[in-house]
Amino acid sequence: MSNSNRKWNWFVVSVVFVLLLVSIGVGVYSARKRQERRELAAVPPVQSRVKDLEIINPRIVREGTKLTGVAFQVSNKSARPVMAIRIGSGNASISQDGLEDDEHPKVIIQPFGVLDAEMFEVTRGAPLVILSATFQDSNGSNEEGDKHSLELTQKLRERAKKLRTEKEKPTSDGRPSQ
Repeated sequence: MSNSNRKWNWFVVSVVFVLLLVSIGVGVYSARKRQERRELAAVPPVQSRVKDLEIINPRIVREGTKLTGVAFQVSNKSARPVMAIRIGSGNASISQDGLEDDEHPKVIIQPFGVLDAEMFEVTRGAPLVILSATFQDSNGSNEEGDKHSLELTQKLRERAKKLRTEKEKPTSDGRPSQ
C-alpha cells in the first residue's frame, strides 16, 4: 500500500470518528433539552418580595413544546394601583412598566385586581418571584421590593424615554425620525 493510500485511509477514519463524536454530542444535548422540558412539568414554588402582591394559580402551559412555560396571575391585595412590576425566575425575568411614558401612565393592575401573565424562561428548580413593583398612591409613586430589580426597572424606563425622545427628534428635513 502506498503512502498516499494510508494518508487517505487515515483521513477517512478521522472524518468518521469526528462525525461519530458530533452525533453523540447532538444526542446528549437533545436528551438534556427533553429532560429540562419534562422537569418543568412541576409547577415552581412562588414567592413575593412585595407585601401586597401575590402569585396565584400557577400552572404549566404548552407542555412538551419549545414554548413550555408557566402561566399565573398576580393578585393585588391593596387599594393602590400597580404601575410597574418585575417577576423573575433564576436569572430570567419579565416586566411591565406603565410609567415609561410620563404623559400617558398606565395602570398594570387595578386595586384588588389581577394580572394574567406567562413566563417561558423559568429556571429549573428556582421559584417564581415577584421581585419589585411600583404602586401609585396619594404621595405619587411608591416602590417596593428588591433593590437591584428596582434599579434595573429605573434604568430600563430611562432608556425607553431616551429612545422615544430620539425617535421624536426632527431630522434635518424637519420630519420626526422613525
